Amino acid sequence: MVSPRGGRLDQVERRIAELSAALQAATGGAPLCRRDDASGSAGGLGSAKHVEGRISALREARRALQRDPGVDLADLVDRWRADLGRRAGQGAAAAWQEYLLGGVEELERVRSSAIPS
Repeated sequence: MVSPRGGRLDQVERRIAELSAALQAATGGAPLCRRDDASGSAGGLGSAKHVEGRISALREARRALQRDPGVDLADLVDRWRADLGRRAGQGAAAAWQEYLLGGVEELERVRSSAIPS
């Protein structure tokens, strides 16, 4: 059942919970900054940093949707995409680029309402 808060917000909250549980299971709860294998797999969802980026971006989307359930998330997607391009151009570490790529991909899903159920 969709709550009165709105379908997209509910979808975002479910997706955060799903990804957080998958990341927890894959890493055993260890802080990613302290793991040597942070680029390792997170349960078929991509690297742990990729999934961490997805979760971070979803949290930003959640805040935007809490302020305005009808918000167009285009500006948020564009900001994450620009940051990815800038960091890649500066030769940022692969883990950092994976983090940002995960965020861009997840925000595009939210924007198109194609979040897997």
